[in-house]
Amino acid sequence: MNGDVFVISITQQWAIHFGLAALAAWPLIRIFRRAGLPPWPVAFLVVPVFGFAITGSYLAFQRWPGIAPRVAPKPARKRATRTA
Repeated sequence: MNGDVFVISITQQWAIHFGLAALAAWPLIRIFRRAGLPPWPVAFLVVPVFGFAITGSYLAFQRWPGIAPRVAPKPARKRATRTA
C-alpha cells in the first residue's frame, strides 16, 4: 500500500459488482413477472457500469401488460346557469 487509505483491486471490484447483481436479480425477476414482462433483461445486470441502467430503463419504458392502463378522468361539464 502506498499510503492510500482505501484501495481495492479490480478483482475485488468485479466480485462486488457480481455480488450486487446477484442480490438484485431475484427481486427484479419477480417485478418483471408481476408486471407481465419477460425476465430476460435481468441478464443485463452483469454488464459493468451500465447493466443496472439498461435493466431499469427497460422496466421503466415498456408497457406493463399485467397492469391495467391508466385512463384520464373526463373533464367536468359546465352547467348552464339560469338568470331570472
